[in-house]
Amino acid sequence: MRWLFVILLLTLEGCAQNSNDLLATFEEAFIDSQDTLITKDQVIAIPFSSIKSQYGEGGEALLVLGLAERSHYSKSPTLKWVSAGKEMINTLSGRVVKTVGIYFGNLLSLSSEKPDPLSLGLQLDSTPKEWRYYLSWEPGYHRHYQAHSRFSSLGLEQVNLLWGAETLLVIVEQVEIPQLNVSYQNRYWLDPATGKVKLSEQYPYPGAPRIRLEVARPFGGV
Repeated sequence: MRWLFVILLLTLEGCAQNSNDLLATFEEAFIDSQDTLITKDQVIAIPFSSIKSQYGEGGEALLVLGLAERSHYSKSPTLKWVSAGKEMINTLSGRVVKTVGIYFGNLLSLSSEKPDPLSLGLQLDSTPKEWRYYLSWEPGYHRHYQAHSRFSSLGLEQVNLLWGAETLLVIVEQVEIPQLNVSYQNRYWLDPATGKVKLSEQYPYPGAPRIRLEVARPFGGV
């Protein structure tokens, strides 16, 4: 399995190291911290695309990009990020669309016939501010629940990120699942020029702990 990810990373990142050196570097790239914060120096030392993650109030972890896969309903690829514990978080245009191996439960799938407004650029007035899609998750047999999202802007905010302070556009997503009579909010901080998500706080499904994601070293294809 680890060699598979090295091969994929060689393809994605165009790294010129020999395979043994690359394997060692790839294994060292996994950072899972319970007591300290991920630092900029740690990210700089790793030649792979990565994101910083935090579940609830737990410690921070650095996830490394294992694969960029073409999406069926978006021009952007689905990015598959891998942790030291072999957990996987898949994101599409900044949204968590699937998780694997998370101890508290997993988002099995997210699907829609229409593109996610996050992929169209929520900084644009022309982008729809409502979206309907379907979620499946575990534990429990939760399959194909319809979700309805409404997006609103809170304006610009200065945010301290790993690489320094940036002024970002704050988007709040109000999610409702009528069948369960539940609702919750996700929050995204976007580059106001490109609409790309740089930071987010998301609940991948009802009852899940919040996942906070920050782009550490971006993938060049997004």
